[in-house]
Amino acid sequence: MIESKKFSPSTEELADQVREVGYCLIENIIPEDKIELIKTEISDAAHAHSSDYAAENITHLSGTINYAQSFAEYIAHPRILALVETFFGPYSRISSTTTTINEPGNKRGMWHSDWPFNQRNAGHIPVPYPDMMVHITSIWMLSTFTKDNGGTLIRPKSH
Repeated sequence: MIESKKFSPSTEELADQVREVGYCLIENIIPEDKIELIKTEISDAAHAHSSDYAAENITHLSGTINYAQSFAEYIAHPRILALVETFFGPYSRISSTTTTINEPGNKRGMWHSDWPFNQRNAGHIPVPYPDMMVHITSIWMLSTFTKDNGGTLIRPKSH
């Protein structure tokens, strides 16, 4: 019997996808048996220390790593770091860990760019943007994203 294996794209294939459409999907970084523990720890920390300025029905926590460390080994996973180093070399760094929990009743937010491109943030890069990569954002889906529950929308090739 031949055992089927899940396709796991190479670092170069992932980098090509980022160059082409602006994002890629790296699956199975966090083992399935760890997801609930991580999700619970992050949720508990976010609810205990949520920012007062978060929008209605959103629980927001900046600096999540200061309150929960169970996910730390995964944000520095070798597959992720290899991809980041493709663009930034060996001196890249993880600069921020933020949790956003869309609570029941939350309405979908408006289209926006993340830092440093969001012109509403004080520390943004002014337009016109340089023709170079300066930042990578990662989204960790600890709950199933569906059309019905309002998963993150990405506009391909908007990078």
